[in-house]
Amino acid sequence: MKLVIVFIVFLTGALQLFAKGGEPDTEALYIVPTPTDLVPHSRFIVQIVEPFRGPETQKISYVFPEALIGQADRKIEFSRIAGTENSWVSDELTAHCTIIDEFFSCNIYVNQDQIFTQYPWPLRWIMPTAQAALRKICSGVFAPGVVGSVQEQFCSNEPAGILSYEFQ
Repeated sequence: MKLVIVFIVFLTGALQLFAKGGEPDTEALYIVPTPTDLVPHSRFIVQIVEPFRGPETQKISYVFPEALIGQADRKIEFSRIAGTENSWVSDELTAHCTIIDEFFSCNIYVNQDQIFTQYPWPLRWIMPTAQAALRKICSGVFAPGVVGSVQEQFCSNEPAGILSYEFQ
């Protein structure tokens, strides 16, 4: 019986690795800059979907925890900004990253008004501004209490957060 259980556990793990392309999950730390009293509640473990692997990496993505932005499984996808070494952009955010040894770390910022000015009139009046991009991430009402306070800090501070993890 024990052998059957061990085999089932092994088979389940192997199938999960196969389904994910043979790679284990990568997790990162996402820190929301907050006042001192909120620090214990402002650290989140996020799942890296597409990790940084080196200078050839063109896309990175990760999943925010539901507690931070009020949306389950909200995937943020970044593409490298052409002509930059480690700057990335998504629909809502921009990441300026550094690499120190095997650690990849990014300051995450809400996109600014360049979104607004890149479109000709009259389209610029209906295209998203920085506030619209912010609302896209922070849709809904903040949770009550400490979690809501951290959400508010995420939605109002620059940088909105710091993402860091070890890469291979």
